[in-house]
Amino acid sequence: MKYRLTNRTMQNLTHYLANNQDTEEIENIINDFAVEIIESAIDDMKRVKAAIELRDQFAMSALNGLIASSNTNVSSLISHHFAQIAYEIADAMLKAREIKAID
Repeated sequence: MKYRLTNRTMQNLTHYLANNQDTEEIENIINDFAVEIIESAIDDMKRVKAAIELRDQFAMSALNGLIASSNTNVSSLISHHFAQIAYEIADAMLKAREIKAID
């Protein structure tokens, strides 16, 4: 994701640079921008983490249902197949949530 200076921040920075103002004020403007970037990145990471956790929760629920409805003893080969199916179901559930939110 690209981050941009807000118009106000850019105006302040341009003003201080054009008028050869105190470098401390310029540093403050740059530091404020850095804080904006960090806060935005943290918010982005939280959204990604929440989406991953939800996908895993959906997959766990699907996997429990698949195993419970299976009449066979779950071998490692079958469990791998079930895990793949569980994540496919989880992805479908996430997609359904997006469609529902748009409607």
